[in-house]
Amino acid sequence: MAIDVILPDGKTKSLPDGATAMDLATAISPGLAKQVVVAKVDGKVQDVRLPLQAGQKVELLKADTPEGIDTLRHSAEHILATAVRRLYPKTKVTMGPVSHADEFYYDFDAEKPFTPEDLEKIEAEMKKLIAENTEFSMQIVSRTDADQIFSKVGEANEYKTEILDRIPKGERLTLYKNAEFVDLCRGPHVPHA
Repeated sequence: MAIDVILPDGKTKSLPDGATAMDLATAISPGLAKQVVVAKVDGKVQDVRLPLQAGQKVELLKADTPEGIDTLRHSAEHILATAVRRLYPKTKVTMGPVSHADEFYYDFDAEKPFTPEDLEKIEAEMKKLIAENTEFSMQIVSRTDADQIFSKVGEANEYKTEILDRIPKGERLTLYKNAEFVDLCRGPHVPHA
């Protein structure tokens, strides 16, 4: 079975049922697929790995668009958190929304404040993760599964369970994983670091 999606110029593109925006990019051009970081589907920004539905209007966005830049910054937050957790495993990751158009950050609950030397180590670890081109994987989970993941004995993160409690019932929950770091996150993220 095939689905037809609508491109920004009004033309349609036929794809197999279950195809994603990344599949659409690849079908148009493998070169385009290497540049696309996020998609706008029916006007809403979404991860390029989510399945498309018939009749949806799909715009493929590169890193030089505002949505692409936001996706890159959000992904950089997760690379930051992955690096911090590798170097300081007892550190708890809290939240990391973008505060300004040219920044990204995560709040951390660490045993001690980070020093300038720590920041140099964290930056070096981030560069290592990027060089490894680590994958961002996405998983849709139930509320029960998400709660169990962030309530594990020895790894419990009360900040994530608090965030989970604030998400309205019935809203889709997604986890994103980069290397060994897993976070409750709506995304979207780039496919690889």
